[in-house]
Amino acid sequence: MAILGFLIQLTGATMLLLFAVRMVRTGIERAYGASFRRRITTARHPLGAAGAGTVMAIVLQSSAAVALLVAGFAASG
Repeated sequence: MAILGFLIQLTGATMLLLFAVRMVRTGIERAYGASFRRRITTARHPLGAAGAGTVMAIVLQSSAAVALLVAGFAASG
């Protein structure tokens, strides 16, 4: 019974995290979408792209949010 409760809590926490990251992504895209997209696409070298991703992760305080932002930008073209 304790394992079932743990799995339910783990599932709920994961869903809450994904929802929160989506809300952050939506807010960041609305506020800074064009600026972030321009900075990501102008990186000519992999180290520059890694640096830009690191800076965005520090600013947003979430590497998961940055990964989802970049994936969303890549999917939208």
